[in-house]
Amino acid sequence: MKKKGEQLAVSSIVSIILAVIVLVILAISFTVGWENMWGKLNVLGGSDAETVVDACGIVCAKMNQYGFCTEKRNVDGEKKTCVEMNLSCDKISC
Repeated sequence: MKKKGEQLAVSSIVSIILAVIVLVILAISFTVGWENMWGKLNVLGGSDAETVVDACGIVCAKMNQYGFCTEKRNVDGEKKTCVEMNLSCDKISC
């Protein structure tokens, strides 16, 4: 004789597991800080330098002088501008 209500659907179990993962990520983020957590997890792949080079290319294409010449980005634990990384942009003069 089967008793109804004792079984959990697979979707319910998956939802509970995802909720627990989200809660753990939130708890870690609020205790160590968002920037530190994402830097340690590196969920987007690639290195910091690759990401910054891509970002500098985007601000160059948009002709954003402040973003290229002044805004500091985190590269391997150091804060540097695109100019300090020896990147060049023909559209912008700093």
